[in-house]
Order: sequence, then C-alpha cells, then structure tokens
Amino acid sequence: MGCLGWMLGLGLCLALLVAQQSVLALIVFVALVAVDGVMRRMKPLRVPMCLSREGKYAQALAVSKELARKYQGQRQEPVLRYNVGVMLHRLGRFEESRATLESVDSRDLPGKVRGFYFLNAALNDLFMGQEGVIVARQLEAAEAELGELPYTLLPRAHFELRRGQAEEAERCVEDYLSRPPRRAWLPGFTIVYIDPSFKALEQCLLGYHYLHTGRPAQAREALALAAQFPPELYYARMAKDLLDKLERPEPPAEPK
Repeated sequence: MGCLGWMLGLGLCLALLVAQQSVLALIVFVALVAVDGVMRRMKPLRVPMCLSREGKYAQALAVSKELARKYQGQRQEPVLRYNVGVMLHRLGRFEESRATLESVDSRDLPGKVRGFYFLNAALNDLFMGQEGVIVARQLEAAEAELGELPYTLLPRAHFELRRGQAEEAERCVEDYLSRPPRRAWLPGFTIVYIDPSFKALEQCLLGYHYLHTGRPAQAREALALAAQFPPELYYARMAKDLLDKLERPEPPAEPK
C-alpha cells in the first residue's frame, strides 16, 4: 500500500480517536496493517505484469518462469504458469504457449481468469492456422466464462472470417465497436489482455478484418497503430507484415 493509502487510513484513525471511537480506530489500524502486509507479499508477483505494460515482454517471460518455479506446489502456481503461457503467446511462441497452458488445469484458475485461459488457447491455435472444432470450443468456453465482457468478439470475428463466414465476422466487429470499454476484476498478479498489448491485438485483428473485407484505408489505420508497439510483440510484427502487403500488393499472375 502506498503513502497515500497510509495517510488516508491514519487520518481516518485520528478522526475516530477525536470522536472517542477508540475501538473502531483500532480496528481500522489493524486492517491497514493487514492490507499493507498482503500488498507487500504480492508486490514481487506483480513484476511481470508491470514489465508487460512497459513493453518488456521477454523480461516479463523470464520473471514469470522464475516465479512459477519459486511458487511450485503453492496456490499461486496455476496463475503464474498461466502467465508464462500468456507471455510466450505475446512473443509469438505459440507451440510453447499451448504446451504451457495445457499443463495448467483451468479449474485451478480463479474467476474470469479461466475465460482468458481459453481465449489464449484459441488465439494460439488461430495464429498457427487452425480453424476447426477445437478453436470453436475454446472460443465458446471463453465466451461462457467472460459473459458480457467484449474480449472474445474480435477473436471470434477472426475465426469466422477465416472460415468464410464474413457476415458473422462483420456482426462481431460491429458488436465490439459499439460497446463501451469494460474491465474484468482479476487477481493483481494475473497477466491478461487488459493492458497496452491488448490494444495491439485489437488493432491487429481489426486491420486484418478490414484488409480482407475490402477496406484498405481502415486496415492501414488500424495496422499502423498496432505496428507502433515493440517489435518483440507478435501482434506488432503481424501488423507490419500486413502493412507491407498493403503497400506492396502482389503483382498479377502472368497469363499462361
């Protein structure tokens, strides 16, 4: 807990003492100490998340692996191994990410983290060129866990477009763009898509959609935003490749 939190808490204790509410003041003080202890214990677990937000994805992966080993057999381990899978995915190491996620029992993950677990699994397979029943089931599982949260809509649109369902893909994109941003409550040391890298994924998938539905200007705008992220992020590299295709279209085939 930061200085501001302590100042506010101690100010409340002082106000209660002035009001001769010494028992309540003691309860508040004990609660402050307890919360501060929890925050101090969690601080090392938040390091990968902070590194990811700073665009230091390789460092975030290294620290995530170290933490997963350190907490092996403890209740934090499933989420920490999930974090390893997320960072491998962001670096474009999809086979390793899939293997890591498969080593985690989704039932051991708290709350909506399970939804992001299935979403990660679906994205791994999508970016490896899979378009079949397994991806559909992973997306359905993510949608069931995340409910009204919008994070599955663009991956669903990508999946539908890849299998030739352009109308359904467009519906998903329109649904996504019409919704206000929302956040999911997750454990403070969980790496999910609710950080700057999700913006890169979002713009990359939008750019891909626009490119393959005949809207090059919109595709260029979205892909340019995704390409601004550090090049070690897979979404940034994918966006740059798609931009290159836009700028240098393939020449028509010579007549035989």
